Amino acid sequence: FTMRILLGTTNNDNAFEGQLAIKGIYQSGKELYDAVCETFPDVVITDYILKDLDGIGLLKKMAGQGNTKFIIYSELSDAFITRIAISLGAVRVFKKPEEKNQLLDFISSYAGGGINIEGISKERENKLAKYIGDTLKKIGMRPNLLGFNYLLDLIMLLVRNGNAFPYYNNMGKIYQQLADKYGNRPNCIERNIRNSIETAWICGDLDYINSLFGFSIRSDKGKPTNSEFIGFICDYICNTFEE
Repeated sequence: FTMRILLGTTNNDNAFEGQLAIKGIYQSGKELYDAVCETFPDVVITDYILKDLDGIGLLKKMAGQGNTKFIIYSELSDAFITRIAISLGAVRVFKKPEEKNQLLDFISSYAGGGINIEGISKERENKLAKYIGDTLKKIGMRPNLLGFNYLLDLIMLLVRNGNAFPYYNNMGKIYQQLADKYGNRPNCIERNIRNSIETAWICGDLDYINSLFGFSIRSDKGKPTNSEFIGFICDYICNTFEE
């Protein structure tokens, strides 16, 4: 099915024309609130600045109601307001218009659950997946190991969101998400990823590994932890992947 997305904006223009299938555009926060309560959309993308009821007021009224994901997309960029928005349930805050692509990538991460998002190109997705897979293979990751596919999915998830995905500081949640997808247990996901990393450090191209990680991982510590490896490889992909 198609993801249902509503847009709250300061004007009546659809800034995501041809990129997202927006089901309704609202300049009034009260009208947007009514529409959310009536239609229960999957995602609401809203500015802070709306008529009648602003973005913060909307989040307060929606607190504890339904499973709609609220994303703030606004020219306002204030750390204090951002903290308030997150505390009230906003899943992410993006600055308009500089972070539009990051917002689109963030929404696309929900596609893994079987939701089809109209207008989001799969070409970039496939290109990114190939680049991550090729990088893992160069390190010495073996594609026939389960950990390879788990790592590919996990890194895709983080990189698509600018390596700032909310689960990053709680890897247990991301292991659980992969476990749900593959019908496995989180501890098995973690163990298979660990096995792939250890295999690469034993059998992989150490010169290439050193060229990627440099002195970030101390030689006296041996192989990196799962979190260390994932963090470093995500940084590398984010800095080197070309659209």
